[in-house]
Amino acid sequence: PFQNDVVQMDLFKISKEMITGVEIIDKEHQEIAEKINLLFSHPKGTLSKAFIKAAIKDIHDMLEKHFQTEEQIFLKLGILENSVASLEHDSILKSLDNFIGDVEKNYFVSDEFKAFVVGTLITHMAMEAKDIKNASI
Repeated sequence: PFQNDVVQMDLFKISKEMITGVEIIDKEHQEIAEKINLLFSHPKGTLSKAFIKAAIKDIHDMLEKHFQTEEQIFLKLGILENSVASLEHDSILKSLDNFIGDVEKNYFVSDEFKAFVVGTLITHMAMEAKDIKNASI
């Protein structure tokens, strides 16, 4: 939907600090970034509440699957217990649940959600990449 109204805005860019060298994790990072960028590529107020909720739910589900993959890899590398990144998973998923609830009050993607994406998700992916790179040395 809204193909003609799309405004290119890459809020979430995969930087070299986020590349883990583990193909499945790097692929999932890219897919999550693309989904987030699609949500933010529409002008404020042009998306329906149902579309926004579904998009955030998709991001939640993608992250939930990603975190399972990540934790399996961390376990294999022997870093699951020591990883700060793995401690954040439940908190990140709960925050996304809260943002889905916020859509009921707002008919747009909130600035708080943007800050969450930029501050929390991007930082998490960079920390995860650092943990994996350090364990692989």
